[in-house]
Amino acid sequence: MKRMIVSVGTSFFHSASWENAGPLADILGYSEWLNDYYLDRPLRRLSMVTGDRGEFTGASISDELRKRLSIENASEYTQYIAQDDAHPMRYSAELSTILRLYDQRRQMDPRLELGSYLANEYDSIVFLCGCSEKDPSNIAAHHVCAQLRKFAESVSDRVRVSAEIEGETLKEKARSFDDRLETLTKQRPNCDLILSGGYKIYSIQATLFLHEHPECRIIYLHEEDDDPRLGGFDARGYKAGDDL
Repeated sequence: MKRMIVSVGTSFFHSASWENAGPLADILGYSEWLNDYYLDRPLRRLSMVTGDRGEFTGASISDELRKRLSIENASEYTQYIAQDDAHPMRYSAELSTILRLYDQRRQMDPRLELGSYLANEYDSIVFLCGCSEKDPSNIAAHHVCAQLRKFAESVSDRVRVSAEIEGETLKEKARSFDDRLETLTKQRPNCDLILSGGYKIYSIQATLFLHEHPECRIIYLHEEDDDPRLGGFDARGYKAGDDL
């Protein structure tokens, strides 16, 4: 069995993970993110400008989410998460990647449930993020972890947050990320490294890590594209999504 290691960035704060309910209903403009166009295009959500006077912007919605979301309220907000198989890109980059991987397996077995897929493939799923409780990646990791547990309750005990990336500069964070990968794979080298979150910081370090750890795979989903597709690498080179 493999371990899944998920690097966490900040795309969570422009996700449309929730229904327009509870505390989300109080965020002006959030409901605009819930039409099909924006649900499928993460960065279009962030650049959105709407309203009679252009008063609702994606940036202001994202800023409001950053103000409201914390480690402490991850369980509370998970009550309002949307159960939406048709729009996996509405969620954070990290969760979207996991859901797209699952969707590929489900095409071969339509009865396969997310929990069963994860249980068959992975004995643990680790969300790797910054160590400070104020670090946005730490907040995002706790929320995404809670969401995955909600979606796949049968493997909730295998899902955890590892808030151990230290450093202030990008170089320091990249070095700490590499150290943590070495620790996580020391006794169990076979792993899938989900690099959709924080890839601008960690991608070079992860590629170097892969060169020395051929048992691992890198899997990513770049949300800059209007039609994001899974891709990845193993020791033999690039792999298209269908080959992962």
